[in-house]
Amino acid sequence: MKIIAYQIDLARQKERIDYLKTLVDKAEKWGYNTIILYLETCIRTADTPFFNDDETYSEDEAREIVNYIESRGLTAVPAFENFYHIEKLLCYDEFADFAEFPDEKARGRGWTSPVYPRGAVGCVSNPAFNEFFDKYITEVCSLFPSGYVHMGLDEIFEFGECPRCKERIKNGETKKDFFLKQVLHNYELAKKLGKRMMMWDDFLEYYDISDAIPRDVILCHWNYGYIGSETKGHWTGRVRKDWLSVYDKLGFEYICCVWGRQTSAVYNLETMTNYAKKHEPSGMIMTEWECSDSFYLGCYPVDAYAAALWGEKAASEKDGIRIYADILGDKSIAETVFKTPIVNDCLYSLDVGKRAEDGNLVKLIAMRQTEEAVNKLREALKGAKGESKDVLLDIYDSVLERLLKMRLHALSCEVFDGYETGKTDFSEVFSKLDEIEKEFKEINSNAEYLWKKYRDGIKSSKNQFERTKEGRLDLIRAAKKQIIENTGCGVLFIDMVTPDGFSCPKIRVRVKYAGEAEETLEYDGAIKPGLVSLDAGGCHTYRIAVKNKAVDYVTITCHGEGSLFTSSLRLLTLGEKSSVSRVEKLCGRVKDENALLLPDVTFCEYGYPDGTEHLNDVSLARKESGVKIFFA
Repeated sequence: MKIIAYQIDLARQKERIDYLKTLVDKAEKWGYNTIILYLETCIRTADTPFFNDDETYSEDEAREIVNYIESRGLTAVPAFENFYHIEKLLCYDEFADFAEFPDEKARGRGWTSPVYPRGAVGCVSNPAFNEFFDKYITEVCSLFPSGYVHMGLDEIFEFGECPRCKERIKNGETKKDFFLKQVLHNYELAKKLGKRMMMWDDFLEYYDISDAIPRDVILCHWNYGYIGSETKGHWTGRVRKDWLSVYDKLGFEYICCVWGRQTSAVYNLETMTNYAKKHEPSGMIMTEWECSDSFYLGCYPVDAYAAALWGEKAASEKDGIRIYADILGDKSIAETVFKTPIVNDCLYSLDVGKRAEDGNLVKLIAMRQTEEAVNKLREALKGAKGESKDVLLDIYDSVLERLLKMRLHALSCEVFDGYETGKTDFSEVFSKLDEIEKEFKEINSNAEYLWKKYRDGIKSSKNQFERTKEGRLDLIRAAKKQIIENTGCGVLFIDMVTPDGFSCPKIRVRVKYAGEAEETLEYDGAIKPGLVSLDAGGCHTYRIAVKNKAVDYVTITCHGEGSLFTSSLRLLTLGEKSSVSRVEKLCGRVKDENALLLPDVTFCEYGYPDGTEHLNDVSLARKESGVKIFFA
């Protein structure tokens, strides 16, 4: 392959330059020929001297990093964003007018962290927007001698919503036109700089402009889960298309991208590589992202294996274990880490005292497997030394955290079993929570040690490291509080059919209790199944705590992006479990609401499932769709 690239995310977390040099040395040793520096706007230029020193590099520092990469015989490629993912830039008052929203929570989808009140998307209808970025990108690119520039252009949600953009739409343009014009604008800028443009390809699923993109643009096809015969789509609707076949037919050059992550699990790397082999990519990228509350250390084994795999220096499981053993210093633990497919994301519900999701065999197997890996990693750490110990420690922390969240998820079932039987003493559960808290504190302590050793003198970006540490302990506090508040409660059972766990709708459950004038909002949040971590859909039963008193009716509504599919409900209050007796359409888009009368797996669909429709009308995510339900 022409390009075997290792991407370092400097936008989300600044690193010490001496540490970056060690990463470059490792990348060269592993077999990479290209380093992509994901920058966004993390370099201070003459026009941006006010950028926070703790989060950005001076031009001299950036030049030092680039020169070191090139001196090692590797190609340094800058990667920017000038549409979405500019949340840090928008934090500065000097660039407030570039934001699509003055308040993303109120006027956008409401997904952006409170740390970034203006959101992450810029207004391309503001003439000053591209004027600034053209100059900024030109200045930063002057530090890079390579013939490539990555322009980003991924995940462009909630754009085209400000008054300037609305006026363009009123005059006949579409959001698809906005997207294409920005792609072509960046293409012309790259040509002017004498560089070849790269871009992420994910938004072609929603605005397919592939026939209009110049064929010398290199498309970067990313997918970070388990890959089957084809890659899956992203977000709402999960658009399915064999994109590499499309690019082959259109004559594009393209690169396939994977994500390493701290667990060093190989399932994404190996399955994406197998898929890529059926086509003719010009390269592969190992992307590393968002290390503001984590480290690169745990990724070293999979990073090294990826370069060997793509450089045809590894062809078997035996080769992979050997590479892992060289880094971890122990063949036995290398075999454990290599062979254990620990899920990279643990998206299980952790509202222990407020909501429970039924267990199943697949989740049980995953938890037992993770538990076994944690025990082996803990034992291996006793004899580990030097950098191998630090790498192993980072993997251990990552895998242990996933196990603890699995345990919390499973513990909610024990709590709700107690609710159903009228249990009032949850001291055993509290003891288990104390044990989980103790292990969260161990993770925090280990992370502090690694930060001191590898990031001494560097501040956590937006205090994310500190917020993550506190967030682990908050999970335990919240669980205890919820259990205390809901002891003696009633229970609402909801069966949800989830064809695909990766869409983004949320559920609101309101209950009108007998004798009360107003409805009570009992739950508002995501209702994705734990199996989303294992990329599996199916039928899932949830239990939600409600007051233990007579109920007039319950309303369930969907908001956010996508549809929800509810199969049936039961209500347990005052010692009796009731089934649905009547259903009324309440608001929005509802289909087959009478399916809720049947105690089977037919289902009522409510919400707006069309991802492109959501992109064209961001306000749609705030609209509710749902039903009013009466119980016998």
